[in-house]
Amino acid sequence: MAVRSLVRPVATPEDVAELMSAVAEPETAVTDPPLPVPSAAGALLLGLLLVASPSVPKEPGK
Repeated sequence: MAVRSLVRPVATPEDVAELMSAVAEPETAVTDPPLPVPSAAGALLLGLLLVASPSVPKEPGK
């Protein structure tokens, strides 16, 4: 069985300064995702679908 000894890690002042600069870095602002821009192709496709869609069925007369 291995024997463990309690050893503290040694941090040099340079290491401490580097860690403090990493902690002190400002966080980037969270922005909204880019919004989709409507295009002429989408409007044309919608128009074609509306024109090509079948009409509403009518009830047969009695």
